[in-house]
Amino acid sequence: MAKTLVRELDLPVIDLDGLTEAETASGAGNFALTGALIQANAGRYVAGLSLASNQLFPGGVKLIIDTTGDSSGVLFTLTGTDPDGRPLVETKTSISSGATYTTVGYFRTLDSFHADGATADDVTLGTVDEAMSASVHLDYGYRSGPPLITAVVTGTVAFDVQESYNNIADAYLTASAVQSAQGFADIVLDKDSATIDFANITATDAATIRSGATALAVQVNTYTDAAEVRLSVTQSSRGA
Repeated sequence: MAKTLVRELDLPVIDLDGLTEAETASGAGNFALTGALIQANAGRYVAGLSLASNQLFPGGVKLIIDTTGDSSGVLFTLTGTDPDGRPLVETKTSISSGATYTTVGYFRTLDSFHADGATADDVTLGTVDEAMSASVHLDYGYRSGPPLITAVVTGTVAFDVQESYNNIADAYLTASAVQSAQGFADIVLDKDSATIDFANITATDAATIRSGATALAVQVNTYTDAAEVRLSVTQSSRGA
C-alpha cells in the first residue's frame, strides 16, 4: 500500500516595503512593523498572513532592507523564526546610501527589526520572490523504496526540490538547531548525478528521491505573485 503526503505552497505576496514603510531611526531601537503584510493587531510578520491575505505559507521568505541614506556603521538585527519555526536571528552591519540587503535566511515570522543607532534617512523592510518550504519529514520506516515526488505549478515559479539525510527529529531536540544546518541539497535522479531543477514549469513534473533521504524541502528561487506549488510525495510500504 502507498501513502501520499500533499503540501500546498501558496507563495506569499511580494512587497518590498510590506513590513516597515520608510522610517528613519533617531537612535537605537526597533522599527515599527506596520506595513501591508503585517498581521492586524499582532505587530509581527507571518508568511502569507496579512491585512490583505489569510493564506498561511508553510515555510519562510527572504526579506530585503532598503536604505535611502548612508547607514554605514549601523547594525541591523532581524529576529524571528525559520521555515520550520526554529529561532532565527540575522544581522547586517553598514548598508550604504541607496543600497539594499537581502537576507541569507528565510523568515517564517518576524518579531522585530532593530537598529543599534540612528540612520541617515528612511529605511524600509519587505519581502522578495525567494522562499523555502518547511521540511517535509519522510517516513523512512514505512517505505520499501525511494519516494516519488510530483509537483504541480500554477503561475510562474523556478524552484528546486531538496533532500536531507540528517536525523532532523533528533537535531531539533537541540534548541539552537535550524533548518539551514540540516544538510538540504538539490535532489539527484536515482543512481544518476544529474540534478533535477524544475525551473519555470507550468504543468506536472515528477522525480524520484534517493533512497535513504529523511526529509525534503522546496527552495523557490523566483516567483510571481499568486503563484502556487502543489507537492505530492508518495511512499510505498514494505509490503507493497
